[in-house]
Amino acid sequence: MRLDIEDYETRVRTGPCFICQFLAGTPGFEHEIVYDDGERVGFLNKFPTLPGSALVVPRRHVEDVVCGLAPPQYRALQSAVHTVARAVAAVMNPERVGKPGYSNVRNPWRLPDVLAVGHGQSK
Repeated sequence: MRLDIEDYETRVRTGPCFICQFLAGTPGFEHEIVYDDGERVGFLNKFPTLPGSALVVPRRHVEDVVCGLAPPQYRALQSAVHTVARAVAAVMNPERVGKPGYSNVRNPWRLPDVLAVGHGQSK
């Protein structure tokens, strides 16, 4: 699926939170779930920069996962990120799985990202 940047920017700035819509089962907001523990959900990025890119989010609407979660909740989210990253690594078999933009002198390319993210704008 090709990303229409103009449409995406309009939806992000004026539309409902895509994560809340996805979790509510709203048509047009579907993503492939790869992890669900009841409190957190991991899903594949619909527009990945690399195959295997995934997002891990809390089920409740939280725009800022650092400031919006208590330390135990944040640690649980990071634990879910670890679980999803291990699963992505097992399936994709990359040299490394990391955070966005991670590179070093030996390997200056990006590898599949697994991110803990907050929900976007809600209306």
